[in-house]
Amino acid sequence: MVSLPETGNDPLDAPSLSLQMINRQIKEFQQQGSATTEMEVERLKHGCKRAMQKMVEQWKKMNDSLNEYNSA
Repeated sequence: MVSLPETGNDPLDAPSLSLQMINRQIKEFQQQGSATTEMEVERLKHGCKRAMQKMVEQWKKMNDSLNEYNSA
């Protein structure tokens, strides 16, 4: 199992940095090409999808907050 390094203090940077790390690890594992590696690639792809969904949710929240601020 591969563990991702801790990110900075800005929570908005975390999903983006995680996504970059996951994509880098997927490429490395695909080059290795074993059954265990393939399972790890699938796990990382799932993590990548979760990270992207989290980023979208954060952007939606920020957009909603901005719209509320502009409406006030």
